[in-house]
Amino acid sequence: MIRHIAMFKFNEDADEDSRAALIESMDMLAEAIPQIVTMRHGADLGFREGNFDYGVVVDFATSEDYRAYSEDPVHREMIATRLRPIISDRAAIQFRY
Repeated sequence: MIRHIAMFKFNEDADEDSRAALIESMDMLAEAIPQIVTMRHGADLGFREGNFDYGVVVDFATSEDYRAYSEDPVHREMIATRLRPIISDRAAIQFRY
């Protein structure tokens, strides 16, 4: 299995409507992209100062499935229209487990 973890910091333009649209888009990805085995995402709970604001964990059966997801037009569109406009920073990792 391949696990992809991404974390985001929101910029000052990230109002509640923009954040809600991002969450809706994340939910839609799990339904639209068949290579996704499981997907969990959510806002940081605020336990520690300096954390990222939002995170997503996505599992795939193979590295090829991850690559297909990363290039999927639905995924690319969500990044371009819902994610990039409201984030100031991103961190990500993929690993096998």
